[in-house]
Amino acid sequence: MNRWWEARCAWQTISDCVLCIGAQTAPAMQSEALSELVLMQLIGFTMSCKAWLRETTVPKVEVGPRMDWQYIRRLNASHNPPVTALKALSHTIRNNMPAHLGAAIYDETSEQIRVINEAVGNCAKIRSTPMVFGYVATLRSCLILWLVTLAVPLAGEFGRIAVPVLSGLAFLYLTVEQTAVEIEQPFGDDANDLPMEKYIVDLQTTLLEMCPGFQGILIDENGDSDGGFKEEGTSEEALVRRLAALEAVMKSSPTHARLYQV
Repeated sequence: MNRWWEARCAWQTISDCVLCIGAQTAPAMQSEALSELVLMQLIGFTMSCKAWLRETTVPKVEVGPRMDWQYIRRLNASHNPPVTALKALSHTIRNNMPAHLGAAIYDETSEQIRVINEAVGNCAKIRSTPMVFGYVATLRSCLILWLVTLAVPLAGEFGRIAVPVLSGLAFLYLTVEQTAVEIEQPFGDDANDLPMEKYIVDLQTTLLEMCPGFQGILIDENGDSDGGFKEEGTSEEALVRRLAALEAVMKSSPTHARLYQV
């Protein structure tokens, strides 16, 4: 369980730093196009990090029309996509900061990138460090031996009802063992793993609101709405389509569909 919680804390650190860069650094870029580029690279980083932790690549279905697919392909082709994405992000910020704000903001951004890199390293440590085979083998052997020998005293004490009692105990302990096996690698797509898609959808929804020109939908006292996106084809609308694609991918996963509904 410690591995699962450590993985959750590491991902929360990544999310916090990404939001910090999106809220403080992206608006300070020299143009709205550069601000959107920084936000796009942040989104690309989170997507590539999730895929890398699952030992796969980012599928095209998760990439919207305004997202640079060639950039994602370069991340997919690299040996360590999250680090490659952080390098590209650092390069973009370093070369496009206003002269009067460059040093101060870049120093802060560099610190955030360092913290992100450390959190990614913690995730990689969890992913690449299996449980010791001797410990697992001994634990399972003792568990099976205990369940087998438990039948003798139960049969003498409970008679015929010893069978359902032993079956219930065996199911309980074997289920706990299987749960421990699943959370040993918490970055997968099983029901007991971290809901990575949900985290990314929430993160990208927040980054969407940071895009230049975004207008929130205001609800008045009569329930009427006003606002939203200013025009068709804007970058914000494209990001919404990408979020919809990510949600569709998460809903299509049998293990995560229940988590999404909750």
